[in-house]
Amino acid sequence: LKRHQEIMDVLREKGGILQINGELSITIQSHSKILENRGVETAIKSAFLMDKKTISKDVEAMGEKGLVKVLKTVVLDPNHRVSLQQPITIFYLPEVAQDEVQEFISGIHRSYRPTTPGANTRQIGSAVPFTKLKRAVTSRKGTSTALSPDTLLVAEPRHQFLEDRQTVAQMFGFLLGKCRRAQELYLFTLRDMLSDNPSPNILSAENRIVATDYWTEDLPLGSFCAIIPAHTYIPYLEFAQSQPEILKQPLKSFDIRLRRGLKIKHAAVKARLREILVILAEIQLITPLSESPNGTVMVNNSGNHMSLEAVTMPTSKKSPLPQFWRFEEQVPTWLLSLSKFSSQVIEQVPPFHRVLPTADTNNATVFWSFLQQICDRGSNFATLQSTSTPPDNARFLISPITLACLCNLRAWTANYRLSRLQEDYLKRMIDVRTLTSPLDDPTPARLVQASHITCAPQQVICDYFSARIENLKSGFLRLEARKKRAENTKGLSGGVNDALVRKAEKHLTNLGQRWDDL
Repeated sequence: LKRHQEIMDVLREKGGILQINGELSITIQSHSKILENRGVETAIKSAFLMDKKTISKDVEAMGEKGLVKVLKTVVLDPNHRVSLQQPITIFYLPEVAQDEVQEFISGIHRSYRPTTPGANTRQIGSAVPFTKLKRAVTSRKGTSTALSPDTLLVAEPRHQFLEDRQTVAQMFGFLLGKCRRAQELYLFTLRDMLSDNPSPNILSAENRIVATDYWTEDLPLGSFCAIIPAHTYIPYLEFAQSQPEILKQPLKSFDIRLRRGLKIKHAAVKARLREILVILAEIQLITPLSESPNGTVMVNNSGNHMSLEAVTMPTSKKSPLPQFWRFEEQVPTWLLSLSKFSSQVIEQVPPFHRVLPTADTNNATVFWSFLQQICDRGSNFATLQSTSTPPDNARFLISPITLACLCNLRAWTANYRLSRLQEDYLKRMIDVRTLTSPLDDPTPARLVQASHITCAPQQVICDYFSARIENLKSGFLRLEARKKRAENTKGLSGGVNDALVRKAEKHLTNLGQRWDDL
């Protein structure tokens, strides 16, 4: 009851309507600190942070009593790493008007705000040297050790985690889902193209044409690491994860040693970029172009005339990529998950749905959300039947490999995935006898240590500990139930044996009497 009262106090202070999220936990904790300073006894000490699950249960209980009203809905969040449509839960006082509730929900909708390249390179006061060595190096003269990531020792047992490529790549923000990476590349480029100060490698914002060099020169460091995985541990990149200004800087503004460490001009990076561009081209979001005297004449942003012509995407991986790309303003869509295909051939082409606009960022974000929906075999296609006849120039260009990728749910995820080595290390931190983990410690010291050593985000580690403890509890409950069933079976079999013995003795007695009679 005290906890409910504290939540009601916070709700009234914030205007009578709130969303259940991590910020609410911090707000309740701050409210508890204020009460403790006044000498008031609180339900939960201010040193502890209420989790979202506990708050949700309390709010539901308050809703059943009629103290608040609870509303569960979905908002559009293109910056989220899992799905564009995110479920939310809000609760409000009964006297709050519905117009205020709708206005609050509208304020939660987030527009796409990717990292944007800075117009000017930010000057850092203290020098931050770069090295791609895995071991500690001696600091240079005049280098500030407070900012230098090279002063961090990569010692046992952390180095064994840094030898795993997937761990290193995710450490710097790499998205595991290929379709998710394609979405990130497309939306960021379109955002920059439609901005007031586009990159020089965007040849024509009016004609929506961009050069291939844009993705290896003008892409911000953070977006590049999300699309192209880093193969080796670079201390400077770990340092940059806590510096948003550095992640927003374009690649061409960094030192040549960092660019070599990222292997920007390497064949492996070009191959990764080709995979994404092939998906975008086959979806018909972009069209490859090349200079040709017989092409369409256009004026670029510099005022020069260029003649460009649409070309087919080269099939060979060793062939160079086209020099230019045009971002289309509308895209034909098919209900992809209704097709029959294998990795080698498409047996049945999916039915045509309709043409969707992609002229601006909002329309493009809606398109990617819809594309993920039609690629999910569990979607309800009863309301997604063909609403129009396909135009004459609409052609199905998606190859079997790309179609298999689009219809694979794992290709759309951006969740952090723990490696087997990370899971083994975290398992050793759980006490199986008492079913306790670092989550039960009074201080987060062990959580911070585990996050540093395993190179995994702290929230991912907390979720793993919670799920692991729940699995152990359910396992122990199954063992107890199995043990009780065995004991009951043992008792039943013992009674059956006694009955059989008595029956045998009675049978022998009857035989003896019959013998005596004879």
